Amino acid sequence: MKKPSPVYSFGFERCEVLAVFASTVLAQLGALFILKESVERFVEQPEIHTGRLLVGTFVALFFNLLTMLSVKNKPFMYVSEGRSPACCHTH
Repeated sequence: MKKPSPVYSFGFERCEVLAVFASTVLAQLGALFILKESVERFVEQPEIHTGRLLVGTFVALFFNLLTMLSVKNKPFMYVSEGRSPACCHTH
């Protein structure tokens, strides 16, 4: 691991941060697609038996949040805390 320099402000962790950023953008695009499909499905509602779908949704959400908050992931922390690169700081 090399230390940060003016060229690589995060050191070589920048690649990990950019990968996390790219995956979050991809997830947002996926969410927009799901929203579009949901609106289309809302207009033409077929009869569906949901059963325990709502319970499964909340169980999956709980485990996803638990995993996301318990695992220490440095690139994710950069993205979630909204840190700006060192080159953009004004002194």
